[in-house]
Amino acid sequence: MVRNDNQPRQYRWRYWGTFLTNAFGFEMSGKLIHEALTNKTHNLIAGAYNWMVENGQPHFWVRRGGFEFDDQDHLMYQCLDCPRERPSGEIDHLFGIIIFTPVSYTHLR
Repeated sequence: MVRNDNQPRQYRWRYWGTFLTNAFGFEMSGKLIHEALTNKTHNLIAGAYNWMVENGQPHFWVRRGGFEFDDQDHLMYQCLDCPRERPSGEIDHLFGIIIFTPVSYTHLR
């Protein structure tokens, strides 16, 4: 999380990982999410992150499809994001884990 006085919160993915780069089709390590994602995707993710910071609670979601590309219906995953709280009570980092689930297709004839 990047804080600037009198500015909305910004979020940077510190470490994205090779597996996520291969699965989603883009690298995010070290990038601010608003600079690297479409507005729709940024608003979805930043909304979840803002909720965690404001409530001090984890956020869990199950998603199908990628972040940016319409042709990623083959991706299905669960994501658990958690806030890290300092002794002062301030949330200073978020961390998460993504677990991919195999997707089975039924072909209609």
